Amino acid sequence: MELRAADPATIRRLIDVSLDAAVLPDAVLQDDGFLGRAQDELLALDADAFGYDADTDEYRRAQRALSCLVAANVAPAVPVITGITVGDTRLTREKVDYRLRAQELRALAAGEVAAYLESAGVVDSPVLFSLAHGYRGR
Repeated sequence: MELRAADPATIRRLIDVSLDAAVLPDAVLQDDGFLGRAQDELLALDADAFGYDADTDEYRRAQRALSCLVAANVAPAVPVITGITVGDTRLTREKVDYRLRAQELRALAAGEVAAYLESAGVVDSPVLFSLAHGYRGR
């Protein structure tokens, strides 16, 4: 089964739970500029990300990672709306730093990939912690 990002509503919620399709349309989330870049980023984290079977933990984690990466790519482009007036009612909220949210989403994606790569034993030990040859002190 082909790896796909989550549905657009889920990606919107990853960015900000107050977003809806009027502010961030589905077509924007599926645009190759955002989705294609997210796919490339996922492949950079795991070259086999698109080859897992749909019933595996790796597939589910790779799908979550892809969704986070799509959201991370879209987040900085989201318009910042801090207030709205309807009739006599004015609603305001704090300004959201979508660049910071993008960094958080990328970290979540990297964590998802690292979790399934570590459980599969794919991650190499850092050189710093490898065994020495025993020639020290001579």
